[in-house]
Amino acid sequence: MAKRILAVQDDPDILFIVEMILKEEGYEVFTSPDGKNILLEVETVHPDLVIMDIRLPEADGRDLCKDIKTCYKNLPIILMSAHAEYGQVIEESCADDFIAKPFDLTEFIRRIHDRLAA
Repeated sequence: MAKRILAVQDDPDILFIVEMILKEEGYEVFTSPDGKNILLEVETVHPDLVIMDIRLPEADGRDLCKDIKTCYKNLPIILMSAHAEYGQVIEESCADDFIAKPFDLTEFIRRIHDRLAA
């Protein structure tokens, strides 16, 4: 059974690329453009991993990460941003990892595999 990944990203081009990369790797991918109903989406999808942008239209991914971790402590979450730094994001959000955009595809895939293998 394929691992499930929920990708939350407001940029449709980036969301499309992330979705295609993950599908090519054999993952079952679910997407959300804003994360405003993130807890309902997590409850419905039952993902093995969440990849989420920090800057979303109606919410901050760091706050959404904290909300998810309150209810789903062991669900790995990777935050992404072109406007933040690793240490700051991890400290402010309870995220398990951070990927800076633009990202290297090989490194992106490796980080996904690592989080799902943990």
